[in-house]
Amino acid sequence: MNKAKLFFILIASILCLSNIEHEYHASITTIELDTEERLAKISIQLFTDDLYNLFEKRFEVSPDKLNNLSKSENSILKEYLNTKIQLSINRKPIPITYLGLEEGKNNLVYIYLEGQIQRKPKRIDLSNTVLQDIYSDQINTIHVKLNNVTNSVHLTSTKLKGLLFFNSEEE
Repeated sequence: MNKAKLFFILIASILCLSNIEHEYHASITTIELDTEERLAKISIQLFTDDLYNLFEKRFEVSPDKLNNLSKSENSILKEYLNTKIQLSINRKPIPITYLGLEEGKNNLVYIYLEGQIQRKPKRIDLSNTVLQDIYSDQINTIHVKLNNVTNSVHLTSTKLKGLLFFNSEEE
């Protein structure tokens, strides 16, 4: 088993643990490149308490419930994500739109975004620095799916950007 798969299994296992307090900080981002709809469908999975800590430490706001953010809290999160998530396809920056979030089970929250893409993505430049301004040990794993192929990259405070290549022949 290669190191990337082993690392993904470790991070996924950690994220699936129940509501115990955690000493590590990680997120998993999945980007599905849908060439038919010309959309990058993005979901970010992270610990609920880490998102609450972000609001409290960075913005001095204490939301009652993440599923019911106020208009200003949603605006704060949208602006934050716009500065922390960067995606370029074939060297062209892709504007990302915040769609919303939902609290899941096991102390997890899911954030949804999307962006318009070109038909034949080949080169994907990525940056995900979510929560790295709060946690210096934050690891952000990104999986990019295109035509049933998944490539992954792990980003940390010492590796802020990733680069992936796809053979994007239309099927």
